[in-house]
Amino acid sequence: MRQKRIKNATKEVLKAHGVIVEPTPLVLKREKCFLEVGSGKGQFITQLALDFPSIDFVAFEMNINVCYRIMEKKIAYGLDNLTIVLDQAEHLEQYLPKQRVDAIYLNFSDPWPKAKHHKRRLTYPTYLAIYQNLLKPRGTLQLRTDQLAFFLDSIEYMKQNFDILERWDDVQPSRYMTEYEEKKRQLGPIYQIIGKVTHMINPLYKDLFDLPGIAGYEKNVRHYMRKTMEKIPNITIETDRLGSIFAVKKAKNPNAPKVMIAGHMDEVGLMVAGITELGMIKMQPVGGLPGEVFVSQVLNVYTKSGMIKGVVGAIPPHMRVEQKTTFDELLLDIGASSKEEAKSFGVELGDMILFDNVFCYTKNPYRLIAKGIDNRYGCGLALETMAHFAEKELDFTLICGATVQEEVGLRGAETATNYFKPDLFIALDASPVGDSTDKDYMGGLNKGFLVRIFDPRNVMHQGLLRYFVDLAQKKEIPYQYFTSKGGTDAAKALDANQGIPATTIGLPTRYIHSTASMMDTRDLESARQMVYAIINDLTPEKIQSLKDSNA
Repeated sequence: MRQKRIKNATKEVLKAHGVIVEPTPLVLKREKCFLEVGSGKGQFITQLALDFPSIDFVAFEMNINVCYRIMEKKIAYGLDNLTIVLDQAEHLEQYLPKQRVDAIYLNFSDPWPKAKHHKRRLTYPTYLAIYQNLLKPRGTLQLRTDQLAFFLDSIEYMKQNFDILERWDDVQPSRYMTEYEEKKRQLGPIYQIIGKVTHMINPLYKDLFDLPGIAGYEKNVRHYMRKTMEKIPNITIETDRLGSIFAVKKAKNPNAPKVMIAGHMDEVGLMVAGITELGMIKMQPVGGLPGEVFVSQVLNVYTKSGMIKGVVGAIPPHMRVEQKTTFDELLLDIGASSKEEAKSFGVELGDMILFDNVFCYTKNPYRLIAKGIDNRYGCGLALETMAHFAEKELDFTLICGATVQEEVGLRGAETATNYFKPDLFIALDASPVGDSTDKDYMGGLNKGFLVRIFDPRNVMHQGLLRYFVDLAQKKEIPYQYFTSKGGTDAAKALDANQGIPATTIGLPTRYIHSTASMMDTRDLESARQMVYAIINDLTPEKIQSLKDSNA
C-alpha cells in the first residue's frame, strides 16, 4: 500500500516538474532529436544532453521511480533540451511525429527472457516497426545489452528493417554508458549493434515487386502470399478455382458481416505469340501496354526449363511510315538464328515475358522505383493488414488477400466476390498520376491516398464517400480526390449480389503500365493508416448503415 502512495505522490511531482505523464504531442525545438527507450537511472541520456545542447533528447521510461531519478539529474544540470516521458514503448507514436527522430537508443538487459514472452521484448518486430516509423530516412537504431542470446535474436529481427552498420561483441568503457552497463562490464562483455533505416517500406513489398507474374501466371506471387499467410495466427487460407487467395479471420458470430480487402497479383507484361523463321520472338501484350516503352529493352522469357534473356528490336525510326510503335513492329531477339534453335532454347508459345525489377530509392529517400507497383502494393498492404489485426477481436469477418487477372478484365474479383459474398469491398490498387508534367493534375505524389470518386466502371458509392472523407479528416490522414479512365476490382464487387458497397484506396503512382514506376512511401503510409482506421472503426451497425445509405 505504501508503494502505491509513493507512486501517486511521485507522479504528481513529476508532472509539476515538466515530466510528461499523459499522451500529448511533444514540442521539439531543435532540428535533431535523439530518443532513448528504457533509460535506467538516466546517466546515458543526461550525459548526452549535457554534451550536445543543440540536440533535443527524449527519455522514454515506463518506471515511475526511474523517471524521478532522471528528473533530478535534469534539474541539477539545467537541461532544457531533455524531455522525460512516463509511458510504455508501444505508445511512442502518440508523442512523436513520424520520421522526426535521428537516432534511437535501446540500452538494457533482456527484460523478458522466456520464449513465451518474446513479443514483449523491445526489439520484437512490432516495436521495430514503431521505431522505423519514427526515424528519419537513414536514421539509426542502437542496441546495447549484456545478454548474448537476446542480442543475437535482436540482430535477426533488425535485419528485416535495418542495414547493420556496426557490431561490437565487447564495448569498451566510455562516459556514455549507463550505470547498469558499467556494473555488468566488470562481469562480462557488453554487446552493441547499430542499424540504419534503409527500407522505408516493409521488405515484403520489395519481395513482391521482384516476383514475375502476369495475368494467368500469378503462381509465384500466390506462393509467396500463401507462405506469408501461413505465419499469421488465427486465420484460414482460402482460394477460388481461378487462383485468387485470401486470409480469413472469422468473427465469433457466424452471421457477422464480411469485410473484404483485396489487391491483385497480376502485373502487366507480355507473352510469346510467335517465333519467326529467323528465331525472333513475336510478343502479345497482356494488359494495357504502349509498344514504344519496350524498344531496346532487355526482357526475360520464362520457359519451362528456365529464364532466358533477349533484347527488343524494332524498325529504325528513319525507315518507318509512322512514328508510333506497335507490338506488330517489335521483335525480341534471344540470340537464336532460326525457329528451330529458338525452340531448342525451350521457348514455347504462351511463355511469359517480363522485364527485370530495377528496385531502388531515389535521391529523395521517400520515393522508390520498381516494376509491379501496380499492384503488388495491394498484395503487400493486404498481408500487412491481416497480420496487424490477426490477434485483435473484430465484430465482423475480415478477408484480406489478392485476386488474379485484374489487368485483363477484373476476372478474379468476379469469382472471389461470388465466393465470399462480402458486405463491403475495398480494392487496394495503384493508380496513374501525372503530376510530373502538370502541377494541376488530379492526383500526385506525397499528397495522400487516392479517394477514387469516378472511373468508367464505378461512380463512388455516396455513403462510402462521406464515410471515407469524414474518417480521414477525423484521423488527420492525408487524402486526395481522384478520377481515372480505368477501373479496379471494386467495379466487379459493385455489380455483384444486388450491389456491394465497393471502392478503392488508391496509391498514387507515376508511369504505371510500363517497365518501371515511381511511388512515395508517405502515400503508402497514408493508405495503410486509412485501411487500419476503417477496420478499427467499423461495426456491424455501421456496415449495415453503409449498405442502406444509397437505397
